[in-house]
Order: sequence, then structure tokens, then C-alpha cells
Amino acid sequence: MLRSVFAKTLWERRWGIVGWVLGGLALTGFLVALYPVVRDSTGLTELVEQLPEEMLSLMGIDPAFLTTGFGYLQAQMYTLMAPLLILILAIGFGASATAGEEEHGTADLLLATPTSRRRVVLDKTAAMLVTIAIVVLSFVVVLLVGNLTVDLKLSIWGIVGINLGLVLLGMFFGSLAAAIGAWTGRRNVAAAVAGAVAAVGFFIDGMAPLVSWLGAAQKFMPFYWYQVESPLRNGPTAWFLLLVAGSLVFTAAAIELFRRKDIGVTVSVPRPRRSKDEATSVASSSSPLLHSVFGKTVWDRRRSFWWWLAGVGSLAALTIAVFPSIAGTGTEALEALLEAYPPEMLAIFGITDPSSVFTGAGFVSTRVYSSIGVVIILAFAIGMGRAALAGEEASGTADLLLSTPIRRDTVVLQKAAAMLGLLVALVTGLAIIVAIGDQIVDLDLTGSGLLAANAGVAALAFLFGALALAAGAATGSPGRATAIAAGAAVVTFFLNGFGTVVDWLEPLRPLSPFFWYQGDSNPLDQSPGWQQPLLLIVGFVFVAAAIPLFRRRDVGT
Repeated sequence: MLRSVFAKTLWERRWGIVGWVLGGLALTGFLVALYPVVRDSTGLTELVEQLPEEMLSLMGIDPAFLTTGFGYLQAQMYTLMAPLLILILAIGFGASATAGEEEHGTADLLLATPTSRRRVVLDKTAAMLVTIAIVVLSFVVVLLVGNLTVDLKLSIWGIVGINLGLVLLGMFFGSLAAAIGAWTGRRNVAAAVAGAVAAVGFFIDGMAPLVSWLGAAQKFMPFYWYQVESPLRNGPTAWFLLLVAGSLVFTAAAIELFRRKDIGVTVSVPRPRRSKDEATSVASSSSPLLHSVFGKTVWDRRRSFWWWLAGVGSLAALTIAVFPSIAGTGTEALEALLEAYPPEMLAIFGITDPSSVFTGAGFVSTRVYSSIGVVIILAFAIGMGRAALAGEEASGTADLLLSTPIRRDTVVLQKAAAMLGLLVALVTGLAIIVAIGDQIVDLDLTGSGLLAANAGVAALAFLFGALALAAGAATGSPGRATAIAAGAAVVTFFLNGFGTVVDWLEPLRPLSPFFWYQGDSNPLDQSPGWQQPLLLIVGFVFVAAAIPLFRRRDVGT
């Protein structure tokens, strides 16, 4: 089983693949189970027909097919939810393909075997393709069952078409991340750049029908190639060849970049400051940041941080730029549509007050502070949490770090402090962009709303990042730390949303951190209160729990 890079890569990710498959089954199963509610609705189609064509295109809705299985799944699953799930998987996989080996210090061991660099990249890419295909297959299985149980009336060719496109979309961005990782040797940079490109591309494709100056760019977007000509209805399209071509180009670039790269596998650890009498001839680094765990953690993220900020900042800037076009486009009809739509479906997107979507605060909140932007910031925080302790152990640097005169408690506290500091810096940059946009576009935001939303999202992300840190301290596994934190985030997000419409869940809703963060109003419509301190307190509780867990752990490297 472990006689090839391909097999070893799949083996190392076997439990992660199981988790992704279960998540895919749960997501698709839930959407299929809600289809009869939409199908049997008598007013939705009439309301949709009142909306402008541009707005329908933005939402992925064809009024002639809204209450059919094709139209429903196109709008509710294959326009956002499924691509988001697959891109997170693919970009994370691609970013760690070769850059992960370098950061873990195992690249020299791997390349010391009779395996060429070209073969390493090809095997890693093949493993990524198989992993994406397995997860997408979980969607296919549920859709086939849905055809029989709730009469989706989907053609087999259509199911094959849209899911093949989803695999190719994942491979496009996954191979882009792999190429950037092969070039930079930095997994975080590769993930941040590819994620930023994907976020901006998705937004341009979605907003192009509403904003004329974005229309020229739409046909160059991979998301356009993935959805154009309705593959869910018509099967695979010729546009998929562009996704294939892009994946091949990025893979070829990854091979060439990795082949020529001078592999660096020497791992540095923070060293305590020495007195002049104790100092030897050469210092370990010219940067003062490398004299503490806090500083080294910040130093390691110095490049990728700006890409994360560029991604979430670009999302905010584009959202604000198109708000004037949205504000006057079919508002009354769209508001009626949202009010008639199943509240369970709106809860998926964190929309508990449909009418507020048409204000500046509501519109920016739904895109930046309640959905895509929150996903980006949570991914940043959970990534830091997983790498803080479990990442050191998995990369074989934990023993080097702990051999210095630095207590384990100090390591945990400084790692957590660095995570919180970078989160504050990230949301401060976001807040500045939103504040500037407010002055230009007149979103009618308040200072208290800006403070509450940005402090809240930073505290929320810190909570789940700290949970990943504690899980990593307990297990020593970055994969398990990610699964625990991400799983908790997904479950509590749905608990908050569905608690507004499902009677037996409503008493449990106050247990969700997303309820503390958002409640029943948009984050930008709130004022600072008990929510932000409570989120921080729970985050600090997880950090406190990580201290004895890491102190007692027999670190294996």
C-alpha cells in the first residue's frame, strides 16, 4: 500500500477523506430532503417571475425550472455550497502537495528515494484527483437516491455533467495551489493565494450579470466555464476543456518549478536572547521576531497574511462596489421572494431577517460577515490553530522547540497570542476597507456596527482557532485538530440558523457561538455588548485547556 507517493498520500489522508465524505452526504441529503417544500410551494414561481433577469442570474435561478429538481439544486447546491466545499478541500490538498513536505522537513527524505521530482508531483496530483472524486461521488449517491425518493427527475447525464465539472473546478484551483506551493515552498502562501483568486473569481462571475463593467471579465472566470450551458440539465460541456487545460498547465508548472527548486528542509526554532558574554560568533537570524515563539509564529505567516487580507479585503471591496446596483434592482420582488422561501434554506446562508438584506449593512453582512468572509477568516484561524502544536509535532520540530529553555506553557500561550494578534490585524484591515467603502458608496454604516462586527468575527475566529489548538495539543494530529474545529464550526453554524425555524432546536440555539456573534440581526447592525467578550472568554478557556494537555503529552517526532 505504501510503496508509492500516490498510495502513501491517500493513506495519510484516509480519515480526512472519511470526514469529507460524511460532510458531503450530510449537505446533499439535507438539501434533497427540503426539495418537496420548494416543489409544493404555489407562490415561489410567480414571485420569481417579477425579478429582473440579472438578479435571477446572480442567484442561479431559472424561473421556468425553480421548482424542478434541476432548478432547485442548481440554485441551492451547485452555485455556492458544493463548490465552496470542494475548493476548500482541493486548495488545502494542493497547497500541501510539495510545500508541506518542505515545511515538515521530509522533502529530502522523500527525494533520497529512487523517485523523481516529476513523479512526486504527478503522484500527489493523482491523489488529489482521487480524493476530490471520492467526495463528489458522495453527492452523486445522494442525488441518485433522491431521484427515487423525492422525484428529483434528474437525468443521469446531467448528474454526471455537473459533478464532473465540480471535480474539474476543484482540480483547477488545487493544481494552482500546488504550483504556487512548488514555487514558494510555503503551504500557507499557496493556500492564501489560490483561495484569494477563487474568492475574487467567484464574486466576479456572480456579480457580472448585475454590473456591466464586470461583464467583460466573466468569460475568463473558471466558475463561468463550470456552470455555463447548464451541465446539470445538459450533461458535460465543451467549456470543461478549459478547466482541464488550466489544470494541466498548472500541473506542468508545478513539475517544472519543483524540479528546479533548491529544496530547503532546515527548520529553524526560536532561540532565547543571549547576553553579550554568552553570544557566539553568528546570530541565528537578523530578525528580532525569531527570538520568541510569538515572534516566530508571526514571522512564519508574514507573507501568507497579506494574501489572506487581500482575499477577504477584495471580497469586501467588490461587495461594496456592486451595492448601488443591487439596491435598486427588483428590491420589492426579491424581498417577497425571500419571505416566501423556506426559512430552513435561508438559514443555511445565515439569513434570519430577509428584509435587512437590502440595506448597506445587511448586504455587506450577508456576503462578508455572515457567509463567505466568515469562512475565509475561520479558515485562517483554524489553520493557525492546527499548526500551532500539532503542526510542530507532525513536522518533526516539536522536539527541537522543546529542547530550548522554553516551557511548554509558554509555547502554548505565545502561539495563542500570535494567533489572536494576527486575527486582530486581519479584521482591522478588513474594517478599514469597509469604512472607506462606506464613505464612497454611502452604506449608512455606524461606528458601533463596524466595531461590533469586526471585533465579533475576530473573537469568533479566535474561539475556533483556540479549539483547533487544544485539539492539536490533545491528539498531536493536524488533521484531527482541523476536523474537530471545522466540524464544531459547521454544527454550531447550522444550530444557530435552523434554531430559528425548527422548534426542537430553538432551546439549543443559545449554545452556538454564532448565536452570540450574530443572533437575529446582521453583525453590522449591532453594537458592542456581551457577545464579543463571551466569545473571547471561551477562546481563552480552550487555550487554558491546551496547556495541561500539551504539558502531559508525550511528544512524538
